[in-house]
This record gives sequence, structure tokens and C-alpha cells, in this order.
Amino acid sequence: MIRNARFEDFRQVFEILLNPKINDFVETGKNVSIREMRIEWQAIWRKMLVAEQNKKIVGAVYYTDHNGKKAHVLELGTLVARPQLLQQKAILEGLLLELQKRHPKKRKIETVAVENHTSMLDFYNGFGFELEGERKNSFMQNGRLVNEKLLAYYLKESGQTGKKAGI
Repeated sequence: MIRNARFEDFRQVFEILLNPKINDFVETGKNVSIREMRIEWQAIWRKMLVAEQNKKIVGAVYYTDHNGKKAHVLELGTLVARPQLLQQKAILEGLLLELQKRHPKKRKIETVAVENHTSMLDFYNGFGFELEGERKNSFMQNGRLVNEKLLAYYLKESGQTGKKAGI
């Protein structure tokens, strides 16, 4: 079941987000305080969908719904699923499809992926995202400069997908 996130989903969602198998930015041994996580959660939970199985959250997508000049765009901030689940890809796809269904007038979904996160790049490619560009030396990670891939997924007016292209 996919639903809107609720404030009380905090611990389960951050348990997924802070898993080092999912998030390369989580440094081993570095503690993130509950207070820091709650501040972040207060800013994002209203723009998040969660996938739930057996009353346990197994995936989440955070997005920004743009207005004005970018009113046709949804921007993904986070798309995650528990790494130990065999159906991880299906959960991620379900979250994206539900996002499309809830925003039928949007024409494009944009996201940014770290170049060394190959499993996520493979997922986006398989789903139909296209490479639009790259940010060179975008940030430091573990002492080295890392590039980011700018990706887009085009939707037809009816909410159906656009063409599939390789990343």
C-alpha cells in the first residue's frame, strides 16, 4: 500500500534513510542526533509518499511540487526502499507510478544521482529516465570529488510515460 507520509512515520523512514547500504553519506561511526533528524523530518514529511507492507514502511519518495515557470515539473529529493527486500525495484517503481498518478498534469520528473551510485543509476535507466547533464566535482565524499548526473523522466499529458533512453 502506498500512502501519504504521516508525522509518526519518522523513525521508520529515517531507519531506511540512514542505512549505509542505501545512503553513501552516512559515515560509519558518525552519530546523527534524533534532534537533527526531527528538524529535517518536519521540513519534508508533508511532501513524501511511503510504501507500507504488513504495517511496516518499506520505501519512501520525497518530492518537490514546483509552481511558476517549473509548474510542469516534479523534483525527486529522495527515493529509497529497504535494501534487504527482494522486491526493492518493484517498491521504487510503485512509488514513482503513484507519484505520477497523483500529479497527472506534470510533464517531467527530475532528479539528481551520484555517479558512483550505480544501482540507483541502473534503476533510473531501467525506469526510463534520460540523462540531461552532469555536475562535475559537485561535492566531496570520503576525500574525493564526486560528479552528479542530472536525470529526467518525461510524461505525456495523460500521465503515461515518455520514451525510454539509456543513461
